[in-house]
Amino acid sequence: MIRMPLKLKWGKKSGRYELSQDVYVLSISIGEHPILQCTLTTESLAHKCIEYLRQKVDLNQVEMFGLRYQMRCNDPDMRIMRWVEMDKPLRKQLDKWACKPRQVQLAILFHTPNAFTLTDQMARSYYFLMMKLDVVEGRLTLEMEKYIYLAALSLQVEFGDYDPAIHTIDFMRSLQLLPTSICRSAQILEDLLKRVSLVHERLSGMQPSYAALLYIVDSQQSEGYGEEFFNARDEDSSEVNFGYAPDGIVVKRNYAAPLKYAWNDIKDICGSKRHLYVKCKDSTIVEFTLEDAEMVKYLVVLLNWQFRYATTDAVVHRNVPMDINNLQGGIKTFSSNPFHKLSALDLPSTRTLSCSSTRTDSVTSSQYFFSAGPASSLFNLNMDTKRPSNSLLSSLSFRTPMSTSTTVDRARAASFSGASGSSQPSTSRRFQALHLEL
Repeated sequence: MIRMPLKLKWGKKSGRYELSQDVYVLSISIGEHPILQCTLTTESLAHKCIEYLRQKVDLNQVEMFGLRYQMRCNDPDMRIMRWVEMDKPLRKQLDKWACKPRQVQLAILFHTPNAFTLTDQMARSYYFLMMKLDVVEGRLTLEMEKYIYLAALSLQVEFGDYDPAIHTIDFMRSLQLLPTSICRSAQILEDLLKRVSLVHERLSGMQPSYAALLYIVDSQQSEGYGEEFFNARDEDSSEVNFGYAPDGIVVKRNYAAPLKYAWNDIKDICGSKRHLYVKCKDSTIVEFTLEDAEMVKYLVVLLNWQFRYATTDAVVHRNVPMDINNLQGGIKTFSSNPFHKLSALDLPSTRTLSCSSTRTDSVTSSQYFFSAGPASSLFNLNMDTKRPSNSLLSSLSFRTPMSTSTTVDRARAASFSGASGSSQPSTSRRFQALHLEL
């Protein structure tokens, strides 16, 4: 008689089970939206999970993403997320801290200062989805016009050109387009959606891949991008919000301007018991007191991650040319609604511990096109001709020779390759979608 080495313990719902002994099934999601399941052992390091993810969904540019989980807390309204340490067994971390020990979220751990470093197609697609979550969930602070513009861009990415028969107000009301904090009543929401619809109509002709890139670029310029804060007390025992941002460590105080310590001015970050110390190059030492010693250990690790990234990789990213020809492919659209919640049966899985190709029925065919369409705050737009004026991102092409005219509107200039000496194409040719060869 042949005995199976492992026994399946079926749960009440289809697809929910655990493997006996030292094997378990982990669910990976973006926000609350599952994308993948994988099978790990209790001794599997966390980076094994990232490796499975990379192979299953073809996510080649994984270095700026991380895994996080919701911590156990007595107050259900206090949602505290903690990042996974990649060089330690994942199961032990989840069993010790997580309120849902079999679930993790894929999120942006290291926020790039330059969207043109997102050369991988799937990385750019996930980055867009995560930026959209940050916007619609209110983690980024924007002006009202910018919220409306980003909502129109997301419609262009997910549903293409405006169609009055499809993109009605009722249709848009069913989507996640705007933060609930700015939609205080049904009438306000309807008025905002009408404005979103008008902008979406003006974006007709813009390729979804290009709209996704512009969405990321505009999100990067908003308050809250790449920031994470924690409760602490300063040297005067006053309550503060202490955390990090792309430019350094930030301390938000009540009734006072925030204190900022640039990464280049910091020498070391260390901790002892409940105290965390930020040592600056000018011999200044800033002290913070946290709720317990374990939180201090965690924050020392997290802040040193950010410190190391900001002083190494982020510097390289800032120097990457803003050249759209370096971007591979377009943008993957994840069904008609990228935030459609999948059932357990829909999820790609690595249950056999193999890294076979991901299922294709949950992902529509990729769009490998770019075009020079209307853009973001990087330039002004002439809505009559749908041609950008004074553009950082004007005159884009891939294989069609043309002269490139670039006007610098901001300190950072874009570089777009094109053969010199050729004549400027017509408007119809200039905005024609050109296939990008992978």
